Amino acid sequence: MISRRSFLKLSGFTAAALSAGYGVGKLVNSGKEEFFTVYGFIPADDSVVKSLVSSFQHKVNSGTPVILAEERWHKIISQALPSTSSSGSNTSISIVKLNEKISSDILICDNTNKIFNPETDFNRMFTEIRSKIKNRKAEYIFTAEYRKRDLISRLFNTKEKVVVIENEKGIAERINLNNSYKNIVVNGPQGKTGVAIKNGLVHIHTASCKHQICRHSGFISEPGKLIACAPNKVLIRIETV
Repeated sequence: MISRRSFLKLSGFTAAALSAGYGVGKLVNSGKEEFFTVYGFIPADDSVVKSLVSSFQHKVNSGTPVILAEERWHKIISQALPSTSSSGSNTSISIVKLNEKISSDILICDNTNKIFNPETDFNRMFTEIRSKIKNRKAEYIFTAEYRKRDLISRLFNTKEKVVVIENEKGIAERINLNNSYKNIVVNGPQGKTGVAIKNGLVHIHTASCKHQICRHSGFISEPGKLIACAPNKVLIRIETV
């Protein structure tokens, strides 16, 4: 149910829109979140980080991102940002050390509800970076995210937490975090990944990939957190709707 505050905010906008020929259903259904996210399982290589930052910023053409990284990487990321970047950005970039080394790779997804196919969907810049890190061991996970909601989405935002499970074919499941599931099976090129949701916590309980880093990644429960399996092309994240 829409709150009184949201209704009052919407009333003037709705009146103007209706007079312009838009139906209420069209207005509500038009709400859509735009996002573009890059996940890089990368070696400890300054040039790779700089290339990822540059490629991401070139793609989204947004302002200065929020940076979440230790001092070394914070400095490298800042150096790679365009000098003309504006403030008030909808982007964030983070680098977190992995518990153990795995094969390097890049995963990209956007609001077309799919994980990009590296062979057909990557642009030249991301293709070159992926080629550069091929056959190298990853020590860090790099995450760069652009996320923007339109006016309707923001007005009707109820802040409910939803678990989004994606594989190489797109979004496989969208499940309210308040629900409980013992075994959600997600198919990928390496086999099956088993996901469980209980008491507001999400984790991978079975994995078919070699190192099973995803299974040892623990639990997530807050928006912006993710579990990623590069070999099986599976992403699990939490967002608000």
